[in-house]
Amino acid sequence: MPLIDVTYEPGPGYVEGSLIEGLARAMKPTGAFAEELKRVGYDLQKPESKYHDVVWRAVLRVTARHVFPDKPYAQAEWLIGNRWLAGARETLVGKVVLGTLPLMSVPGLIDKVPRMISIGTPLMSGEILEKSDTHRLLKLKLVDLAPTAYFVAGILESTLNEKRKVKVEVVEVLERSYTIRFDW
Repeated sequence: MPLIDVTYEPGPGYVEGSLIEGLARAMKPTGAFAEELKRVGYDLQKPESKYHDVVWRAVLRVTARHVFPDKPYAQAEWLIGNRWLAGARETLVGKVVLGTLPLMSVPGLIDKVPRMISIGTPLMSGEILEKSDTHRLLKLKLVDLAPTAYFVAGILESTLNEKRKVKVEVVEVLERSYTIRFDW
């Protein structure tokens, strides 16, 4: 997985609480990890329906430090995305949204990503740039920088590889967009 280092600056948006709840359910923070999450704005005992994107990015950084301390940040973020799916399935929103995934083909699922991702945050829009029988090129445009490219790529890799082996690659990261390629 090629990784492009990107520094994320604070912005004006928010993410749905279920996004962070899924991450917490997957990572099961305790002790110092849970305390640090609370310090940056996510209290496991008092989850909120929405979080400022600055909290979201801080939660990702804290999680990366505690769960993948020896990995470069972009790679840790990808791996967090891989694990997020299991936790998201335990949330109410996850049960509704993710419950239909087994019914879709790989191309059909990728084609639905722009719509599905907009459920988690109003900060993004997306479009499929290229389609073929064996690949898709997805561009996600951001009002802000959350969710991040590697986190999203990790989620999609985990989701798609439940169906069949799919190569997922972040091919471009710009200030307000990123492009992910899928090959199968």
